[in-house]
Amino acid sequence: MTTTSLADDRTNGRLATGTGATDNSSGRWLWVLIRRDWVKWLALAVLTVLLGASQLVFPYYYSLIFNRVILGNDLAFLWVIIAGMGTFFVVRVVLELTQATLTAGTAMRLVNDLRTTLFTHLQELPVDYFGRTRTGELVDRFAGDVAAIERIFTVSLYKVALNGLIAVVCLFALFFVEWRLALCAVGLMTIASLVPRLVGKRAAGAEHDRRHEDGHLSSAVQEMIASHRVTRAFGLEASRLALFRILLGRAYSKGRRAALLSAYVEKTANMGLFFARISVVAIGGYFVFRGFLTVGAFLAFYALMFNVGDAVSAVILYVPDLLKGAGAGRRLGELLDQPTAAFAHPGATPAPPLAHEIRFDNVSFAYGERTVLDRVSFTIRAGESVAMVGRSGSGKSTVLSLLLRFYDPRSGSISLDGRDLRSIQPASLRAQIGSVFQSNFLFDTSVRENIRMGRLDADDAEVEQAAQRARIHDAILDLPLGYDTAVGEAGGHLSGGQQQRLALARAMLREPPILVLDEATSALDPATEAEVNATLDLLARGRSRIAVTHRLSGAVNADRILVFDGGKVVEEGNHQALLARRGAYFDLWQKQSTFAINASGTMAHLDALFLRTVPMFADLPPALLNTLAGQFVSELHEARHVVVREGDVADKFYVIVRGRVEVSSKTSAEPFVLEEGDYFGEIALIDKTPRTATVQTREPTLLMALVRTDFEAFLDAAPAGVRAEFARVASLRRAAHQRPALGVSAEIAAPGIAPGDPTVSA
Repeated sequence: MTTTSLADDRTNGRLATGTGATDNSSGRWLWVLIRRDWVKWLALAVLTVLLGASQLVFPYYYSLIFNRVILGNDLAFLWVIIAGMGTFFVVRVVLELTQATLTAGTAMRLVNDLRTTLFTHLQELPVDYFGRTRTGELVDRFAGDVAAIERIFTVSLYKVALNGLIAVVCLFALFFVEWRLALCAVGLMTIASLVPRLVGKRAAGAEHDRRHEDGHLSSAVQEMIASHRVTRAFGLEASRLALFRILLGRAYSKGRRAALLSAYVEKTANMGLFFARISVVAIGGYFVFRGFLTVGAFLAFYALMFNVGDAVSAVILYVPDLLKGAGAGRRLGELLDQPTAAFAHPGATPAPPLAHEIRFDNVSFAYGERTVLDRVSFTIRAGESVAMVGRSGSGKSTVLSLLLRFYDPRSGSISLDGRDLRSIQPASLRAQIGSVFQSNFLFDTSVRENIRMGRLDADDAEVEQAAQRARIHDAILDLPLGYDTAVGEAGGHLSGGQQQRLALARAMLREPPILVLDEATSALDPATEAEVNATLDLLARGRSRIAVTHRLSGAVNADRILVFDGGKVVEEGNHQALLARRGAYFDLWQKQSTFAINASGTMAHLDALFLRTVPMFADLPPALLNTLAGQFVSELHEARHVVVREGDVADKFYVIVRGRVEVSSKTSAEPFVLEEGDYFGEIALIDKTPRTATVQTREPTLLMALVRTDFEAFLDAAPAGVRAEFARVASLRRAAHQRPALGVSAEIAAPGIAPGDPTVSA
């Protein structure tokens, strides 16, 4: 016997085609699931037919007892009937047990195959799909939707099939007993089924809507769990509860409608059957009275009619399960219909380790309508250390995503030793790359197994050797269970530095010819960052190292630095050469090199030279600049901390010393990011106006703040001419703030951002 797996059919493109035909998709995956074990499903169908047909025995049994034994006074035949029914009982028990055993194994195999297919499909979806889909909804499809399908195949499908068959068989048998009474019964039951049929269509749609709202609820719960620290720190419990109640209200409304319609289907069907039964008894009694029907035949007819009614009632009992399953099937079909990411093209082959170069040739890429890379070309030689720097959104990290084939370029090509990446099997490509990201996910298992994820066939000695090279071996030995210590969910039992070093060990276990680092040290304090960078310098020897960083201190030792701006490479060279050019890299360096930070990253000193880049302070004498620099105080904030909130009264001017913040407002189309050396809240020193944007940290961030009251005291102590000059500059800045470009105000600024640029006031 040849079986076809669901995964095989998906690979051949017969299941998830991405056509958007959700209903067809649902039918396809269901058919493939059943086809895998078609022999067992056929056996179950045969058993169901036999069990359904066996229901005809009971009415015939009633007729024989009444007509031949009671009316015919034939006691001897009673023992023949009893022996026959005893044999029938044994056969029936065997059939029932065989059916139950076969259903349990076959149905659960189908459900497990469905779960495997869903899991595999999720792994193959494009990266951006997870960015636009709530995690809770995806989890709910595994939990709620698959459970609904499981219920159908383990219980409901058999019950509906068996009782449906019983109803049909007994209905046909009615015509052999008395065709005129059978016509009446069929007519009455047809009329009784019209209302449930109409309501059933609406109930199926309502159940689908309810499942979607349940998905939103699951997402809200998942978000609450993930954000519990921020929620408590900012006292957001009431607002989050209010939002949950809104979602709960929607779920209640949809759930109530679905439950009500489902109940209406059941109730109207039962009432229709009850009406049909009492009508048939009345008509049958008339037929017996007129001599059209014997009493025994009438008893057999009523028994058959009773079987039909019970069978239809049983079908109705499982209608809610069928409706839930229909909604779940549509949702699962929608998920399986999502097109998978671009992988190997036909004919793709493995590639040997990098020997010569990685080349980006005229590469362009866009997320939707937003262009991120615009005809970018560069070459990375084997063994070369290359750093990519530039402001957030300039396209640096997208380069790494394209290299890892999370996406394919819209135009242009990326090649490895002259071979287009699309002609290389993805697994072969990624096996050559060791990746360390800013936020490295750690699995909720032991330290040893997390490192082993880098190469699953590595033995314990190789795992420990990788840890030693990443300089985390000693720290692991200090853990309660050493290498067998559980890291906790998302690595929560380890410090940030330990998590990064564990990720380094995992990457190095692969012995990759290419090491990819995406903001790998941005979340670490200066001392830990220096240690990790030193480790990276050692680990990268003899390998191609490609690092994306917004912190230029991590790029100083690179063989070559690519400076990105607006999706293009605007400068290229080593650190000294780029400084000598005094271009974009020089400006970034000047922004980030005017701060002195302590080893723990908790305090900083602001150089007076930085204040000259702020228009309001540019003309102050050097002595006063030094005095003003001393007025700034350090503030260290954890990731996702709200520094200022839109609508609050402004009272501080901020400079970003280390880390990044995200700025959003009601008037801006989308948030944007400020980095080290940028500043915001300038108008806070001029007017007591409400903040016009919300600023939230993206990672642990060190700020220096100048409080308005301290600044006013500084002006009071300064010569009269200084206050007058500041008043003049402040008037110009206030005017710029009140004349926003593109409908967005311009208080937030940074070196190189001119007044009136489309930035957001905070």
